[in-house]
Amino acid sequence: MNIWTALWLKAYYKPDRFYVFRFILSMFIRLNFVISYRFTYIFERRRNLEIIFYEEIQNSQVYIEKSEDCFDMKIYYAVDSISLSKTNQVFTYRKENFIGFEILNDFLNANTFQNVHGKVECNFDLAYIFKITKDISELPDRMDTHRFDCLFSICRNLKVIKNRNIFKLLEVIIIKTYFCQVKKYIVDKYRKLEKIIKSISFEKIDFYMKKNLISSFLNILMIRHTFYEDNLILLQNTKLFEISSFYDHIPYKNLLINDYMIFGYFEKMLKNQCLFNILEILLSEINIKSLLLDNIKEFETRDNYHSYSIFSMKIFRSIVISNFSGSPHVVLYELSKAIHVNLEIFGLENIIMNAKYFNLILKNHKLKGLILDNISMNGGGIYYLNDYIKLNNTLEFIDFRNPQNNFTWWISFVKSSNIKKILITFNSLQIEENFIKEFCGLNSEVHILLLQINFCFFAMSKGFCKSLRYFKSLQTLKLYNYESNKDIEPYLLKALNNMKDLTVLEIEYSEFGKKFYNFLSANQKIGGLKINNNFSKHEILNLKPFINYKTLNLLFLKSIRISESGLIEIFKLENLKILSLKACTLTAIGNPKSLNFMSKKLSSLCLQGTDLNLLKYVDMLTHLRYLKNLKLIAKELEMYRLAKLNSLCNVTFNKLFYNWGILDSNDLNRIKSFEVLEVLDLCGCKFIEGSLCDLGKDCKFFNSLQKLNLYFVKLTLDDFIYLRNFKNLKNLKLMFYDLRLLQININLFCLKTCHFSLKKIYDKNNGMSILNYLKEESIDGIYD
Repeated sequence: MNIWTALWLKAYYKPDRFYVFRFILSMFIRLNFVISYRFTYIFERRRNLEIIFYEEIQNSQVYIEKSEDCFDMKIYYAVDSISLSKTNQVFTYRKENFIGFEILNDFLNANTFQNVHGKVECNFDLAYIFKITKDISELPDRMDTHRFDCLFSICRNLKVIKNRNIFKLLEVIIIKTYFCQVKKYIVDKYRKLEKIIKSISFEKIDFYMKKNLISSFLNILMIRHTFYEDNLILLQNTKLFEISSFYDHIPYKNLLINDYMIFGYFEKMLKNQCLFNILEILLSEINIKSLLLDNIKEFETRDNYHSYSIFSMKIFRSIVISNFSGSPHVVLYELSKAIHVNLEIFGLENIIMNAKYFNLILKNHKLKGLILDNISMNGGGIYYLNDYIKLNNTLEFIDFRNPQNNFTWWISFVKSSNIKKILITFNSLQIEENFIKEFCGLNSEVHILLLQINFCFFAMSKGFCKSLRYFKSLQTLKLYNYESNKDIEPYLLKALNNMKDLTVLEIEYSEFGKKFYNFLSANQKIGGLKINNNFSKHEILNLKPFINYKTLNLLFLKSIRISESGLIEIFKLENLKILSLKACTLTAIGNPKSLNFMSKKLSSLCLQGTDLNLLKYVDMLTHLRYLKNLKLIAKELEMYRLAKLNSLCNVTFNKLFYNWGILDSNDLNRIKSFEVLEVLDLCGCKFIEGSLCDLGKDCKFFNSLQKLNLYFVKLTLDDFIYLRNFKNLKNLKLMFYDLRLLQININLFCLKTCHFSLKKIYDKNNGMSILNYLKEESIDGIYD
């Protein structure tokens, strides 16, 4: 509460005492103390229907307290024999209220006749904030920082229920308080909003509320957007985004803008300094530090020049520009001038440019990471890049895809004391050969931690393996799309034995000899092993007994023939967390009793295109109490049922891929018990004894499910109605059969924030009419 109000309530405020109190107040502020007014509320539960809150009528008291937590709130339960004689009823909470709270709902759901009372002590007007969460019409004409912080404090302490209503409340607060003023005061209203945003105690607000706050603000500015794994994407109408735009080795959350029209509109908003400051604060609070500009083109202006405000934001540590339409020179020039931006990672993808502008960026920013994906540079670009890489002393990683340079920089670069990660992908045999030639020239130790090379096609050579021996510090080695043989294996093995700190190994399968199997089984540091087979068709993987069964926690095998002895060794891995067998086959199992399944700590299991006969011999799913992700994709799925999944994984299981299988009532009863399921992929499944809607009203994942794939699944009209229960669905994939547009409109009305994938099984004209209809009436995005 405002301290002057508190003093007034105490009748302290008199003209002759004003200066004394002002002096005392200034001393409190310097000593990090605040003056607060203490509120006390009694609450009681009436059956399981509602909670009544009463405010105690008492002599108002002013407290002097430390200011570490300005919004203090304590809840006490099981308070015996509370008297309500000196109280006023101020609020009634029901589950149907506009904003709900988990703590209060748990109290309502308690199956007991005891402990029906409680008490709340806080230093803010709880009843007032409660009222605006129940009825938006209670919102004041002005919402100051104090009330904002009170609202966020209640949402944090009482665990606000996560749904669209909190987003709507924040949107209405911003509109009513700041955007419904006289037009001539437009600058003032932005300034007032900026002042409020700067004053909010964001460190005490959880990420969910922060995300809703910026989403509400963008919605008011009429900027269409969505979130993908906490990355923010700005969209134009129904245009969709590619998740391939996100780079794995950029360690920040991203702001992706993938349309030049929305980029232009966003730039226009940023020209207002108040809006610029607000957006910079809000983006920073949701940890957005990477900017991805895709499908952008240069603005057309009279003087053919445009200043880009977005490059003035100090929050960005990484900027990647891709698929630029036209000349990117102005953009690159503007970025090169933004020296106040602490740019650490810079990337270009699918761009043709003049090298001098690229060189300006390299000179003006001390980059730690450089990403170049299919880049063509004229004007001596290769020489600029070679010289930069040779002389650079700040780069820590590079990610080059289809590089065009001649790699004369390679040896001096890898000897740099700063470089830690190197990722290179080749699409050209000629360029690959140039690289191999320079790589084989290395003859002294380097200190790289991660080396990943995706070859176009490479026959592993002795020279390559000999140079690989000098990478003694490697912790991660990933080599793809190469072919090896028995003659080369000793040289590769010698290189691997030199890497004493190696913990992750991804290689191509070849005719492994005994020494190689011995290396795998004896190594006590490798925690992640991935073996791909893109060339050999006959050899069998015969894993030797592991010396330490507790080391390996991740195992990927692709297109591998696994022997019975190999399967026995895999099942002995006690601490295995992730097991993926893709397109693998098993040799005949002579003695099923020898398969003792010890990998009971698995959190992720993938059997994609793999012979599922092993499920006949080992009932794996019943043992996996910690399972989070399961992927079963094979023709034989009709012989195996999901009902066998361990019931103890209900509270952790969040991703299920079960494709081309048969689902009966037992399977549906098992699926509906997953409490935090986020991804459900039932592509190609057939229902017997029911349909999707038979998950029932007691399905546990109505609020958690975000992605649902029902391609090649026949749905009934009741199934479409049932989809309305998934309140937070973000991505829906369907195949339409003979459904009328009116029915579609009725049943997809609630999915307005859902990206929508459509497989057309009718003629083209009807297909386009449905696409156009849904774009206007139902959803944000459509995949064709």
